[in-house]
Amino acid sequence: MQTLKYEPLEKIKVNRTVKRIEYIEKAVENKVVLDLGCFDETAFKLKSNSDYWLHKRIAAKAKQVIGVDNSSLIPEDGLAPFKNSIIIKQDVYDLLPIIKKYGKVDTIVAGELIEHIPDVQLFLKNLKQIDSLKGVELIITTPNGCAVHNFIIGMFGMESNHEDHLGNFSYKTLNTQCIKAGFFEWELTPYYSFFPEMRLKSKGLGKFSLVVFENFVNFFESVFPLLSFGWILKIKI
Repeated sequence: MQTLKYEPLEKIKVNRTVKRIEYIEKAVENKVVLDLGCFDETAFKLKSNSDYWLHKRIAAKAKQVIGVDNSSLIPEDGLAPFKNSIIIKQDVYDLLPIIKKYGKVDTIVAGELIEHIPDVQLFLKNLKQIDSLKGVELIITTPNGCAVHNFIIGMFGMESNHEDHLGNFSYKTLNTQCIKAGFFEWELTPYYSFFPEMRLKSKGLGKFSLVVFENFVNFFESVFPLLSFGWILKIKI
């Protein structure tokens, strides 16, 4: 964690760029995990039978996974996609009933979630106010508002952004979110570009071109981590 002055030309110390899913897999191994926003409604049908669905990858490593999502596609009695996981229909702003029902968790994962919700501060502060979560590790991943791939395609009059995204975050804005929410210990790590939905939809030359573009962008992300695809924010609640 770096203490920032928020000066325009301030030098930022950044961790090495990592692969997002592999980082999370290592963090949740043999743990009881609360997986927030896990259903991935807009891409569930596409990803669920592949290795690109984060909830599936977490379930393969964790001891137990309690998924939480407010998607209308989740039945009222929940889903049990894997033997050690369940997905409950619940608002991520109101997690106390889930904590009371399922007991202690070791790690909370919010993968690509905060850019979809209207009030990130309320979400963070609500987690901080749950006494039984004190000391629990919270792992948030979110796209980078300063990502190099958007700069590249922006030169051709394009922008890559999901239709449900309500916000973009940079290193400093995520740092500010932690300060305003009252946290004292956190770490930011950049992660590489990877386009799973495009990979699953493309074939032949299109897929080959996508992989070449990913590798090209990944090189820049390794050299200039502040321009990486997204951020992994690890907070001690």
